[in-house]
Amino acid sequence: MCRSVDPELPSNCRVLIRGELTEIPNSGKGKYSFDLKLHLLSDSDSIYRVNTHLKVHMSMPADSIIPRAGEIWQFNGKLVPVKNSGNPGAPDFRRIMGRKDCWYHFYPSSDHSEAA
Repeated sequence: MCRSVDPELPSNCRVLIRGELTEIPNSGKGKYSFDLKLHLLSDSDSIYRVNTHLKVHMSMPADSIIPRAGEIWQFNGKLVPVKNSGNPGAPDFRRIMGRKDCWYHFYPSSDHSEAA
């Protein structure tokens, strides 16, 4: 079995991503989260073709259009690496997410998402 590795994408900056939802979005406290199989990422000067997963966290869209599993969506926003909490004795969240080939959280800008 081949272990996945962090694709080392540009993080903590604004990027454009495109990918397929792999699950039904989970809702809670006016926010949604879901896994996205990332196919393409673009930053200010580069385009990356990737095959990894992201955990996307978004507010309830004003137009009430919620992405569905199997749909391809494109979002503009911020990519942030998955990190551990730093609390002694806490689970190694980065390793747990890495086993799922998920190395980043993504936070879309509220006005720059669309179905592809």
